Amino acid sequence: MFAGILLLVTGLLLYAGTLSYGFIELDDPLLITENPAAQALTLNNIKTVFTTYDPELYIPLTFVSYQFDAAIGGLNPFFFHLHNLLQHILNAWLVVMLAWMLTRKKPLSVVAGLLFLVHPLQVETVLWASARKDLLSTTFFLISLILSVRFIRTRDWKMYGGSIATFLLGLLSKVTVISLAPVLFLADWIDGKKITRQSLLEKIPYLILAVIFGIVALFGKFDAAPVSPLKRILASCTSLVFSMLKVIAPVHLSPIYADGGEITLTSPMFFLPLLIVIGVLSGAFLLRKRWKVFSCGVAFIVLTYAPSFANIMKGGEYYLTTDRYAYIPLIGIAILAALAWDAVRMRLEKKLPADHARGVTYGAAGALLVILGFLSLQQANLWRDPLTLSQHVVAVAPNARIGHLWRGNVLRDAGQYDEALEQYRIALSIIDDAQVHYNRGLTYQLQDKLDDAITDYRKALELQPVYPLAHINLGQLDYFRGRTEDARKQFEAAAKEAPQLAMPFYNLGVLEGERKNFEAAAGFYRQALERDPALSDARANLVIALLALGKTAEAVDQLKTTLTMDPENPTARATLDELIKAGVVKNGL
Repeated sequence: MFAGILLLVTGLLLYAGTLSYGFIELDDPLLITENPAAQALTLNNIKTVFTTYDPELYIPLTFVSYQFDAAIGGLNPFFFHLHNLLQHILNAWLVVMLAWMLTRKKPLSVVAGLLFLVHPLQVETVLWASARKDLLSTTFFLISLILSVRFIRTRDWKMYGGSIATFLLGLLSKVTVISLAPVLFLADWIDGKKITRQSLLEKIPYLILAVIFGIVALFGKFDAAPVSPLKRILASCTSLVFSMLKVIAPVHLSPIYADGGEITLTSPMFFLPLLIVIGVLSGAFLLRKRWKVFSCGVAFIVLTYAPSFANIMKGGEYYLTTDRYAYIPLIGIAILAALAWDAVRMRLEKKLPADHARGVTYGAAGALLVILGFLSLQQANLWRDPLTLSQHVVAVAPNARIGHLWRGNVLRDAGQYDEALEQYRIALSIIDDAQVHYNRGLTYQLQDKLDDAITDYRKALELQPVYPLAHINLGQLDYFRGRTEDARKQFEAAAKEAPQLAMPFYNLGVLEGERKNFEAAAGFYRQALERDPALSDARANLVIALLALGKTAEAVDQLKTTLTMDPENPTARATLDELIKAGVVKNGL
C-alpha cells in the first residue's frame, strides 16, 4: 500500500504539469486525431482496429484504449495524457511487485520502482499519446511475467492460464512483448529451476503466440528494405549501446536520433559498440554461475531490446534508436541498480552503525532520484508544444530526414510556410523521400501554388506508388481543374490501397452524383459513412442522392441525423429549405 501511494504521488508531482499539453504532430494525427476508428467505442470501430494495421503495427488493443479515452472526453488530450501517466505509474508498481517476488526485499523493490518511474528516458513514452502501445503492452508483459513466476513457485494452473492470457493481451497491444517468451526461461533460471521436458512443454503456448504475432508483424512492414546481416548486427549493437549510455547519462534526449554515416566495420562508431556488446555478453556468460543476477539482468536487457532492432533501419535510413525502445529494458536496469544499491547498503551496515549506514544509502538513493526527477522535468518541458519539441529534435539530430520533415509540418501548421519549405528542402537534401514531397505539396497547396503541389504529389507517387493520401490530394486538384477522369483514377487507387479511409469513397460519390448516377453515388456515400459516421458532408450528399432516387422517407431520416450532428452544414440546410418549400416537411424536423 505504501509503495503504491508513494509511486502515485511521485508520478503526479512529476508529470501533473504536463496533463495540459496537446497532441504531437508526429504520429498522433495518424493514430488518434485523424483516425475515426480511434475516436468512438463502437462495434464497427472495434472490428476495424482488429482487422487493420496502424498502418505498420498491429495494435488493436491500443486503439481500443484510445476509444475509451475518446468515449470519456472526446479528443481532449488531457484524458489521453492522464491515461498514459496512470498506465506508467501502474507499470512502476508492477516493477515493485516483480522486484519483491525476486528478492523479498521491500526497500530494494521500492527503489527499483521509483527508478523506473522517474528516469528521464521514460518521458517520451509517458508524454507521447502515440506511445500508449509501449505502456499498455508493458503492463501486460509485467503481469504475465509475475503470474508466470508465481506459477513456477506454486504450480497453480490458474496463474499459468492468466499468464498466457495476459501475454496475448500484450501482443495485441504491441508485438515487441514477444520477448517475454525467451524471458520466461530466465525466470526459471533465476529461480534455480532446471530445463526439463515439462518446463519446455509449458513454454509452448507462449512460443506459438510469439511466432503467430511475429508473422502478423512482418506483414505490416510493407516498406522494409533488405539489409545485410552484418549491417543489421552493427546497427543493432550501436543502437543498444547508445540507449544504455542514455540510461547512464540521460541528457540531450530526443524522440529521434539519426546518423548518416556508412555502416561498416571500419567505422569506430559501429565497430566499438560491437566490441562492447561482445565483451558484456561474454562476461555475462562467464559469470553466469558466480554472478547469476548480473548475467540474468544482461540477458533480460538484450532480449527485451532486441524486438526494436527491426525498426532502426527504414527506407534506406538508419536511426540510432528512440527513447521508448528502452522502456521494458529499463525494468531490468532498475532492478539491477536497486540490487547494487542494496549490496552497498548491506556492506556499509557491517562497517558503520545501522542508522548511519541507512542514512548514507537512503540519502544517496534519494539524491539520485531527485536528480533524475529534475532531468525529467527539463525533458518534459520540451514537449510542451510541437514548435519547441521539433526545434529540439533538429538540434539534437540535424541529419535526420524525419526530424526536418516533422519540423516542416509543425511550421506549416503554424502558418510559417516559407520556414516549412526550408525544412523540407533540408530533408530532401538528406534523402529523396515520398513523405517529404507529399507534405511539401500540402504546403504549396495552402499557398495556392497548385502546379508545384501537383508536381510534388506526382513525385511522391513516383517514389512510393502505394500512397493513398497523395492519390486523394492529387485527385482533388485534378477535379478542381476539370480533369474528372484523372481524378476518378486517383480516388479509385486510394480506395483500393486504403479501404479503411472514408474520403476516397466520398469523392467517388461526388463524381457519380455529378453524372446523375445517384444509385452509385448513394452506394459510395454509404461506404464513406461506414468508415466515418461523422462525415456530415457525405451524409448531406446521401440525402440528395436518396431524394433523386425517390427514397424520400429515408432521405428525411438521414437529413435529421445530419443536422443533429452538424446543424450548420450548408448542403443539409439548403436541402431542408427546398423540402420545406416543396411541402415535404414542415418548418422543423
